[in-house]
Amino acid sequence: MGLHCIGSTPPWSPSTLEGENVSPKVGETARSAKGVFDGVKPKVTTIYSRGNEELLSKDVIRLAIVGSRRMSDYGRRVIEEWVPMLVQRGVVTVSGLMSGVDQRIHEETVVCGGGTIGIAGWGLDWSGDNNIVKLQTKIVQANGLILSEYKSDTVPQLWMYPARNRLVAWISDAVLVIEAGEKSGSIITANWAKKYNKKLLVVPGSVFSTVSKGANLLIKEGAVMVRNPGEVLSVISTTLSSRATPVIFPTSSRILGISGTTEAKRSGEIPLDSER
Repeated sequence: MGLHCIGSTPPWSPSTLEGENVSPKVGETARSAKGVFDGVKPKVTTIYSRGNEELLSKDVIRLAIVGSRRMSDYGRRVIEEWVPMLVQRGVVTVSGLMSGVDQRIHEETVVCGGGTIGIAGWGLDWSGDNNIVKLQTKIVQANGLILSEYKSDTVPQLWMYPARNRLVAWISDAVLVIEAGEKSGSIITANWAKKYNKKLLVVPGSVFSTVSKGANLLIKEGAVMVRNPGEVLSVISTTLSSRATPVIFPTSSRILGISGTTEAKRSGEIPLDSER
């Protein structure tokens, strides 16, 4: 049986999404994207942020986890059993806030007391999807971070989603694909990871599942197959071993009922000198 989050009551849980009266307008910072997003193409000139910008620090371990919007029970179980272990080791998750795997990643990370970054393909004050509005607010309330390259209440357009995916891959140290169809946003993110020379990890799936066809193809094409969170952590550690600053995997206080709390620092600015 996998590791699960127990102990203190989390600031929210997936079941509390419905029926809460929360506002997305909790403060937004717009600034130059120079530094953090240097090298991204198409170029990012301005980034809008809401939440804990310390999660963009160069000594934070960030893992993008993406997958199908039509998440299967298999994908859900992988998330529920793997994310607690990753959070326990101090990994910050990154995903795209959409239904399915993305939202489940953010939800599970927050419930486990970890840090998560959501990258939006719309303006941070867009209110067209109530579940997304609530999720964004809860992430910020839990010391997470929301980013967008689109101002204010910009309405999402289809082309914005693949554009958003390049940022998901860029700010992450590695990309993990849990489930993906052959022609899906997750494959686009995986291709951006290859372009940026980021480590690409993939969870193998059933040959009979349509949401695993793309994932299995990525493995065939050379992505690293991972079968448990230990293998994910091993790949991340190897990938980051060349960093000048030692990589430290702290233990989360909300895993396994360990007492104590960790107060995340809040920064007034995105660390523009971060080298990604």
